[in-house]
Amino acid sequence: MVPIRKMIAVLLIALVAMLASCSAIDRGTITSKSHEEARYIPVSYCTYRGGDGVCKSYGIRYDYYPPNWRFDIRNEKETGWAYVDEGTYDKYEVGDFYNGED
Repeated sequence: MVPIRKMIAVLLIALVAMLASCSAIDRGTITSKSHEEARYIPVSYCTYRGGDGVCKSYGIRYDYYPPNWRFDIRNEKETGWAYVDEGTYDKYEVGDFYNGED
């Protein structure tokens, strides 16, 4: 049986490696492109009155998320992504090398 501390350490190392393997990077070959339109996301909230910590009423607000354009990229050292503006997104195709200077 594997000691619990050793198992937790292995899991933490695996988690850190997984998170580090895909992150924002600034240059590499474009492996895919994605775009999301602007959108509003409903978020529920609660209002408190009277200091008793009890929710008195619920409401919904709509948070705005602007459009975004993203390249998934890979270079010799890492795999990750880069968010770009619409002009840069239109300028490059999958398979092109993105140098992060646009």
